[in-house]
Amino acid sequence: VNCVSVVDGILVRISTPCKKDAKNVRSFFSGHYQAYGMNIQAACDHLCRFTFLGVAGPGVMSDREAVEQVPLHAMIQGLPGRYCVIGDCAYRPTEHLVPIFGGASALDTDNDNWNFYASQCRIRIEMAFGLMKQKWGILNSPLRIRLRNVKRLMCCLARLQNFTINERLCHGCVTR
Repeated sequence: VNCVSVVDGILVRISTPCKKDAKNVRSFFSGHYQAYGMNIQAACDHLCRFTFLGVAGPGVMSDREAVEQVPLHAMIQGLPGRYCVIGDCAYRPTEHLVPIFGGASALDTDNDNWNFYASQCRIRIEMAFGLMKQKWGILNSPLRIRLRNVKRLMCCLARLQNFTINERLCHGCVTR
């Protein structure tokens, strides 16, 4: 498999949005996480550097819907030949977006083997999100900023994370 990236979504918690910022305040509430938030879709490389980060929509939105709301989906579908991106089982499979198997199909031996291999790649996006939350303490509690600024903040944090990883690479602190 020619995996060029891994993709996943994360709920970035926000304080309850005011009605003038959000037409439907309830749509920002994620029943799964029992918190208000915004669905962020991201992709990263093998070094946990973000190659894409986009605010997909309110917290109620699933990853399956969310990935189609950001330019990432078109970028994935535009990949040449046999290149692909790996995601979790929440994503709809396409020619270039290959999710792991979920539910009963994950129990099949061949599917379980694929899941093991794909999870070795997919763990990188989970690590990237974990590094981001650990490094930038602002993400440890609900954001108290205007909705229109969430994208700016998240893109800024992703760029800062990429910068710190690149600096470590340049100074020989991280082995490849």
